[in-house]
Amino acid sequence: METAPNASHPVASAARRVPGTPHRCAARILALALSVALVAAWCVAGSAGLTGCAAQSAGAASASRITFDAAFAKDYETARSAVTERADDAKLLAVTSTTFSQAHFTPSWTFLFYSRRRASAYTVTVENDKASVRDNPGAAITQDDFDAMADPAAIALDCDEAYEQLAASLDGDGEYLTCRASLATYNPTDGAESNALTWTFSFNEEADLKEIHLDPNAVLAPAATFSVSACAGEPASAL
Repeated sequence: METAPNASHPVASAARRVPGTPHRCAARILALALSVALVAAWCVAGSAGLTGCAAQSAGAASASRITFDAAFAKDYETARSAVTERADDAKLLAVTSTTFSQAHFTPSWTFLFYSRRRASAYTVTVENDKASVRDNPGAAITQDDFDAMADPAAIALDCDEAYEQLAASLDGDGEYLTCRASLATYNPTDGAESNALTWTFSFNEEADLKEIHLDPNAVLAPAATFSVSACAGEPASAL
């Protein structure tokens, strides 16, 4: 079964592309957070598992060389602690990989928080256990939207696990060489009922491919985005 950007997949759902480049300004990250469609798509790895390299498609084999660290680990706690010193009501709005992941390179995370009381967004990066906080005042989110932001404590599947399940499920003869990851806690365009915590993985974005060395003989998979639910116990859902 081929995996295409607009085709349904039994494990992950194809979605629209989520653009981004390293060190985006807070406004672009905020736009990403508010535009990501949080659609439940619970990934099931399967009971049998792979028995060897011969059982893998080119898509799965290439995607398995891309990795992500857990997003909600030590760096998240460091970021949250730093931002609450400025705004104790701040909530996580989104987390996104600072740049794309590729074989032999795992990106760090950028966290976006929002304070309703201060009407400000805060972009936080962490390096060597030290947080860097950038204040971006003037961001407007309604009280209803602020109240509807999902609690990250509900996340049962962190990015590293969600990605591993997705990568193992990919089919097709094309290779996946780059991937970006993100998760938003609220998508006001879809209403509160769609406020599911969902990992979004965007593969082979054109701008990212231009930044890496490409084998001229490589057969690339088309650019595609997949969503994987971060909440346990949810049924699979296709876009």
